[in-house]
Formats: sequence, structure tokens, C-alpha cells
Amino acid sequence: MQKANFYELLEKYRNDNNYIVKDFNNDNNNCFVFFTSQGIYKENFDVDVLKSIHDSNRYEWSNIASNSKIIKNCRKMIFIRDIGKELYQRGINVKIDSIQKIVDFIKKETQGLCVYLVGSSSGGYIAFIVSQLENVKRVYSFGGLLSIGDKHTYTYLKEKYEIEDAYVSSEPFIGKKCLIIHSFGVGDEKDKREARLLSEKHKNQLILIPISSNMHAARPYGDDIIKLFLYSDSQLLHLKKKMDKRVEITPLQFCFLSGRWLTAFKHLLKEAVMSKNEREN
Repeated sequence: MQKANFYELLEKYRNDNNYIVKDFNNDNNNCFVFFTSQGIYKENFDVDVLKSIHDSNRYEWSNIASNSKIIKNCRKMIFIRDIGKELYQRGINVKIDSIQKIVDFIKKETQGLCVYLVGSSSGGYIAFIVSQLENVKRVYSFGGLLSIGDKHTYTYLKEKYEIEDAYVSSEPFIGKKCLIIHSFGVGDEKDKREARLLSEKHKNQLILIPISSNMHAARPYGDDIIKLFLYSDSQLLHLKKKMDKRVEITPLQFCFLSGRWLTAFKHLLKEAVMSKNEREN
């Protein structure tokens, strides 16, 4: 009954846009597109949680995107939400109801702009597919999925809605001209396997950030992610030379590597205090 009520409410919410477009009219041509992941909420088939996400108009990345330096550095921001956590297989609403229509929508909204795509896990998956557009300059992927064929959600949707296998892998759609900044957990087997595939297929356009973590889609500290968003092309290429020599790196080490010494020492002190409290408890 709970699951039936959830899907009934979901179909109602699919009548909404499930996207936000913000135009800042700044004097540049940059556009950030932020995609939500399966992590937009954890409780599956919970009607109250789904209603809360909808009523609060929640989108992932909104906190980082509110940084004044990021806003100053872009003309437009687009937030895309897969509110049903359906791996974008049914699009985002009743009109934009397929992956191809998502690509077409972003193409239309970003015409004449330089596009930066951002997503974690399934958000990275759709970012990889959208990167086929000619004006995509960068993809910021945090454990972005290259294959969804092993996901129960995909199997269910394929059977229920007769979804084709055209997008079971996002890798064939990755644009050849964009720069890919891909962070992942080296202890997560799927993350590690897909990072290896990225390296094999897209080495020259790839910056890997192998985080020392067992977590899927592990990433640097939030402040360092903001800095990555603001890096110039030359700064990113300099980072690539450093990261090509790394097998793995902790968020703290990445903070030091980025030259943010004061912030790194603050994190170091915070981690020392947390470690002390854990030992005492």
C-alpha cells in the first residue's frame, strides 16, 4: 500500500517541471548544470519524504551553488531533479520524459553558453550522456556511473515501461572535447572499475581524483570542490599533472595539494579533535 501511494504521488509530481533555471546576467558565458543523484533522499517509497522533497523544492548542489564566487562566475545555472530516483530513464517530468529530451532541453537552454556539468553517481551518469553536446566544456563527476545495468531500479523500470538498452551505459556518449574531473572512492569496487574504464577510454581528457575511501562517489572537501569549479583551464591541466602521479589521496591531502594551507590545517585540527573524542568515548 505504501509503495502504491508513493507511485501515485510521484506521478502527480511529474506534472511539475522538476528543474530550475537561474539567469544572473553576468558578463560571461558560463553555465553550470547540476544534476541530482539517488541520494536526494534515502528512504525509498516513503510518501512523507517524497512530499518533503517536493514541498521544500529541494535540489542537490544548491548549497555549493549558492557560493558568491560561483554565482559571479556564471551567467546561468540549471538544476535538474530526478524526483523519483529512476536513473533518469523516464526523464524528469511528463513533457521531458526521456533521456534524449533531457539532452534536447539542456541544448536549448544553454545555446551560446559554455557548459559545466556537475553530478554525483546517477547525476554523473546523466552528465556523461549530456556531455555529447558541443558546448560542454567540463564534466565534474563524483562517482558518476558508466553502467546501470546492474541496478535493481533499472531492471524494474525496463520491465515496467519497456525501456530500451540504449542508455544502459553512459560511456559511449561522453563528449570528446570536454574535460572530465572525476572523483571516486578507491575502496569501492564499482567506483574503481569504472575509473579504470574512464582511464582506458578518455585518458587525455581525464583528471582522476582517487579518494582514500570505501565510499561510493567519495569526494574532496566542499571548499575544494568550489575551488575546482572556479579553476581556469591552465590550473586544471596543472592539477592533472599532479593527479596523474597519484594512486590515491585523502581529502586533507588534496586540500594541501590545492595550496589551501590554512584551510587544510583547520581540517587537520578538526579531525584530531574528532579522533580524540572517539577514543575517549
